[in-house]
Amino acid sequence: MGTTIKWSFIFCSLVLSLKAQDTRLWLGASSSYAFNQKWELGLEIQQRWTSGGAKPDAFLVEPSVTYEPIRNLRFGAAWRFAQSLDDETNAWHLRHRPQIDIELRHRWGRWRPFVRTRFQARYTTLGGVNKPWMLHFRTKAGIKYLWPRSPLSHTLFVETWFPLNRDGRDQPDRYRAGFNTSLDLGKSHELSLQLAFEERFRSGPNPQAIILGLFYSFSAKTP
Repeated sequence: MGTTIKWSFIFCSLVLSLKAQDTRLWLGASSSYAFNQKWELGLEIQQRWTSGGAKPDAFLVEPSVTYEPIRNLRFGAAWRFAQSLDDETNAWHLRHRPQIDIELRHRWGRWRPFVRTRFQARYTTLGGVNKPWMLHFRTKAGIKYLWPRSPLSHTLFVETWFPLNRDGRDQPDRYRAGFNTSLDLGKSHELSLQLAFEERFRSGPNPQAIILGLFYSFSAKTP
């Protein structure tokens, strides 16, 4: 237990030492229901803030479905409905984001490496004008470690965004690297704390942010 606390402190210190332009706070809750060994339904709700929690950023609701045809291979689909605040006009606008993904997992003792690829499309009414769909191909890879005789688990991950319909963009336009600590609260409940660093690549200064997230999840399955 002492080792995991030490390395958690070291990683958090390294991330917080980065000179980010903004600190974002995310608070979320999710639930999932597995009605057989292959199919699972989920629902996630999140509230997000920017400027260290001083300014609302977005509120989102995301229903999802996952299918696991064989062990350690999962297909997923989701549709995100979000109300986002426009920084320039200070007005709320609607965003839709359908997505499909495939995830590969592996069990290696107490280690749980994973790789996920996702295709997403985002539609927005920013400024009262219907914007074209923005298409992205995302990749996420990480590894989770389950500590012996402990309800704690730690996950390291990195994620990149590749634009698909933006002229002159043939490389990632965003990346995120982070660390997640999860605490099992019984068989069906889990509390997670996430710390991540994100950078977006632009023609001018690249926006950077530290993300602090607290998430609760509940899972159930057919008896």
